[in-house]
Amino acid sequence: MKFFIAAITLLLAMNGAKASELAMCPDLLLAWGNENQSLCSNDDVYSVLDLVSFINDECSCSDAIVHLEFPDANFKDYLVSAFDLNGNGEISDVEARLVTEMDCSDRGIADLTGIAAFTNLNVLNCNSNLLTSLPDLSAFTNLERLECNHNQLTTLPDLSALPNLESLSCSWNLLTSLPDLSSNTYLQMLNCYNNQLTVLPDLSALLNLDYLDCSRNQLTNLPDLTTNTNLLHLACHRNQLTSLPNLSTLIDLDYLDFEWNLLTNLPDLSGLTKLVYLDCSHNQLTSLVDLPMLPELIAINCDGNQLTNLPDLSAYPNLTGLSCRTNQLTVLPNLPISLLFLYCDTNPLMSLPDLSPLLNLRSLHCGETQLTSLPDLPTSLISLYCHSNQLTELPNLSAFTQLISLVFQGNLLTSMPVLPTSLQFLACASNLLTELPDVSDLTGLNTLFCERNNFDMADCPQIRAIEALVPEFVYNPQGNGSTLQCNP
Repeated sequence: MKFFIAAITLLLAMNGAKASELAMCPDLLLAWGNENQSLCSNDDVYSVLDLVSFINDECSCSDAIVHLEFPDANFKDYLVSAFDLNGNGEISDVEARLVTEMDCSDRGIADLTGIAAFTNLNVLNCNSNLLTSLPDLSAFTNLERLECNHNQLTTLPDLSALPNLESLSCSWNLLTSLPDLSSNTYLQMLNCYNNQLTVLPDLSALLNLDYLDCSRNQLTNLPDLTTNTNLLHLACHRNQLTSLPNLSTLIDLDYLDFEWNLLTNLPDLSGLTKLVYLDCSHNQLTSLVDLPMLPELIAINCDGNQLTNLPDLSAYPNLTGLSCRTNQLTVLPNLPISLLFLYCDTNPLMSLPDLSPLLNLRSLHCGETQLTSLPDLPTSLISLYCHSNQLTELPNLSAFTQLISLVFQGNLLTSMPVLPTSLQFLACASNLLTELPDVSDLTGLNTLFCERNNFDMADCPQIRAIEALVPEFVYNPQGNGSTLQCNP
């Protein structure tokens, strides 16, 4: 750009333009080069000779260029650092009109007054500032994306004059309502996460909407979504919802998250054949028997409900993750062989089904249940958490060559199982062990917790050897509360 200004300046000087006026008019040259337009009321300038005549005879640069005012010093500092093309420490109306994207996030800005001159903005990002309000945005008819997250906004301005708006993100503010969005028919993304909203506006005209996140508000219901047939992502967790609206027309929905609400029944999901992720955790559900066959489903999270059983899941061909923690389950259903992660902690489970056919299972968490033994397990496991049960033994784990984390603290084991050499984290505290585990071949072990067992002075040589091998090693206190002193 500087080369362009210098070249045009030289041509102008060669053709008789006054040096004093050229020095005043870099903004004018930029405008002419970028937009082929005059800054006065004359016709557009299309040639060097036209521009020379325009400067010398038709227009005074000092009258044409307008330096803008910005009351907020932090805002002006940002604008000058980003858009001051001629280096004069000011922003002119010409420079403002050349800007199409503005990212003034995290600048300590409290006031955007003056931004109205940036009439060609397509993108405005003012995230993480100190804004309590936004100025009138009606001049930004080309605006496609507005991000004002992490401020202190209590309202948003009228957005009806922004027909091209495609994305609105106003999360982490103090909003109690949203403006009318019925004119923003191009809107694809609406993110109003973590505000104080008690109701959402009518969304029925937003036929292009594919992303809606209204989580962490005070909503008691959602608006009608039957016309939002392009919706792919719906997140409404941590509200006060007792039901969801009709979802049957959202046939492309692949993400549904309504955790931490007050639902007692699962909504009708039968039409959501493309659903990939379902999170219905922390509601008041007592059954998932109405869960339909969803062939694309990859993950289910139903933690923290009042479920006493789960439906047969063996026919779900793509299910890789099941989390059903903190319910009232006494048995688990048939599980699909595609499963990678199984989290069933904090249930009154007496036993687990045979898991050996789950050859891809990577993580099993079954702590805080009533298990007295473990079933056959697949050797594909990376993590095994079976803490706080009533286990008296563990299976031989030497073939579990990928196992990294093993946690079985709070059980009734009197002896250690054979351990795989791949272990990096081992927690065997609060058992009835009288001998320390042999970790001499566990060269990658970083952490060993084995306190609250029954070791004595005879174990001190091994304790000192482990201290030399394992960076984080805890063996005190003992089961009776005493401290074992192993002097060097």
